[in-house]
Amino acid sequence: MDEIKLVYALIGLPELLLLFALVFLLFGSSKLPGLARAVGNAVRSFRDEAKKTRDQDELEPPEEPNVERKSSG
Repeated sequence: MDEIKLVYALIGLPELLLLFALVFLLFGSSKLPGLARAVGNAVRSFRDEAKKTRDQDELEPPEEPNVERKSSG
């Protein structure tokens, strides 16, 4: 979790503006709405799948390891 906070701390307004300028130059103004829509759909899909996985993990009890005990003697 600390790595995520570090990444957000390193990305500021100048970096975001530079990234936006590069995307604008690469794709042009006509393709930006479609690109933004596709990225939004991908992020939404990722979040939905992550939530499903998290919910499924909460419903299933963790499996206990099957450890054989050796008898002494």
